[in-house]
Amino acid sequence: MFLDDPELQKDIFMAAVENPKLRTSLFHMASTIQKASRIFESHLEEMFVDKELDRKVRELKFDLMIVYGYWFFAKAYLFPHRYAVPYVSIVLDMQQLAGVPMLPSFVPSLAITAKCSDNMSLSQRMLNIVPYVLLKHSLQPITPELSQKHAPGRPYMSTPELMAESELWIVDGGQPAIDHVKPSLPNVKYLGGLMTRPAKPLPKDLETFLKRHDHGVVLVSFGSLVKYMPDRVVQELFEAFKNVPYGVIWKYNGQPLKNVPGHVKIMSWMPQNDILGHPNTKLFITHAGNNGQMEALYHGVPMISIPLFGDQDYNAARAEQKGIAITMDAAFLKSEDLISAINIMMQNETYAKNMRRASAIFRDQPGTPVELAGFWIDHVIKYGGSYMKSHARLLPWYQFYMLDVMLGLGTMGCSWDNAICNTATEIPRFLVLNSSHGKE
Repeated sequence: MFLDDPELQKDIFMAAVENPKLRTSLFHMASTIQKASRIFESHLEEMFVDKELDRKVRELKFDLMIVYGYWFFAKAYLFPHRYAVPYVSIVLDMQQLAGVPMLPSFVPSLAITAKCSDNMSLSQRMLNIVPYVLLKHSLQPITPELSQKHAPGRPYMSTPELMAESELWIVDGGQPAIDHVKPSLPNVKYLGGLMTRPAKPLPKDLETFLKRHDHGVVLVSFGSLVKYMPDRVVQELFEAFKNVPYGVIWKYNGQPLKNVPGHVKIMSWMPQNDILGHPNTKLFITHAGNNGQMEALYHGVPMISIPLFGDQDYNAARAEQKGIAITMDAAFLKSEDLISAINIMMQNETYAKNMRRASAIFRDQPGTPVELAGFWIDHVIKYGGSYMKSHARLLPWYQFYMLDVMLGLGTMGCSWDNAICNTATEIPRFLVLNSSHGKE
């Protein structure tokens, strides 16, 4: 079983869509993380015990390995450690482990403050401290026993320690044209949009459909991973699409729908990037997955975001704050509200104008994200990345945030205050005594 299993998605990822009360349930959150971790662990275990894979890796003698650094996948760092091969991390938002000063005062996390902007209130900043402090403790743990089992003879390193030794960090979720501005370090490269590319010619049936609807086409896709969608959400979507005056191309894998009108084209798979690149595609309805959002940014297509799980709340919020999208809640979705949102996005030129500008900024770089990533990977193969690593990655959190310094200064300040107070009380006595001696 993997994450694209419909029953698994219903049980884990869509549970909070069907029952919004679960969004605030700590038990549900913990259970979701635990179940997802078990799935990834089973697949990692298969990789580690695969003797044929082990033989090929040893024969090929890799210069570098690339690891996708994700909470549920953190034990994968044992793989390059096993072969003593340097590695690069591709992450969405884990660069704090490289030592980047991701201060919770202005950088919202992908977790409990995902919907916040970088201008947070006091209460939001207080909440935002929690995921930053707990990050190293929320990763898949690598125990000494597990390390000895899968990387025998290699020195033991914890999960955060292994991740921190990445030669280079490529942040696929970071792109200032659409994301919050974030701090960086020399070995951290914000290269969001690794999957973006020019559009290719469309199949004849799609090209004909798009040309026929020259007043605008709405592209609808909830990604390649989503295989289950609650029936109520599907019906609300379908009712809305039937009643808009635009062409609709909908990637849908569920039960067959009846009485589909001619302006709605349903497909189980489609070339999403190429459709986004067509001049008649005016709007993208999406779950706000990172790759799809970056493709929309590349092609300059504004969005309606309907986030479902994971980092999608964060992605939807950042796009809305940039004025290139609006967000709707899948748990409370109504067809009439979606129709209204589609009409606003299609008729209000502000969103399209903002997206065209963001797209131009994104494209105006010295190379594509893939080209820049390739350059830096080649660079660390040649020279290593140790000269770019910050000692901050090794500091405990209380030193990183200088809490020990503040505590020390506070203690010194209190001692100084006490000394001043004691001195102040002694001065009048001294003056009185001196005055008495003078009279004598």
